[in-house]
Amino acid sequence: VISLFIFIVFLVISGLVLLKKHQPHIFYAKSFKVVVFIFLLMNIAYAKYTMGERYGGELDYQLNQNLADKDFHRYLNELQITKDALVLSVPDKSPNGTLYLLNRPGFTEWVDKKGTALNEQIIQQWISRGARYLIINDANYLQQPFIQSFLSKEIGQYKDIRIFAL
Repeated sequence: VISLFIFIVFLVISGLVLLKKHQPHIFYAKSFKVVVFIFLLMNIAYAKYTMGERYGGELDYQLNQNLADKDFHRYLNELQITKDALVLSVPDKSPNGTLYLLNRPGFTEWVDKKGTALNEQIIQQWISRGARYLIINDANYLQQPFIQSFLSKEIGQYKDIRIFAL
């Protein structure tokens, strides 16, 4: 979609050229310049806010890079967790960030667009849909109350990643 934004840039530039050519009194008016200046200031403020959120706010979460380790992928294969096995990978607040690093299909904490919190019933639904393994990539997540009933069948551990059968 980003490549389509160039259309907007050309549209704005073309509009300004046409305005300057056909309506120079509007183009050179101080009120027009003030409106453009305020618009630019608002865009700069919005960009600053957005970048702050992305690189220091709620959206700034780092994925466990051990999930992408080739040795970890070999370890998963040794555990018979094939590339088509559905996994539940937590913690991960994105729709599929850790699943991409794992190179496996499955589920994350991202339940829906409404922000529904992951709970035991949702995990049970995913198990009924075929989820076979739980991969926890942060030891602090083991303390979550709703996950306790799924921690009885640990089948492996790689560095700080724990793997359970569901």
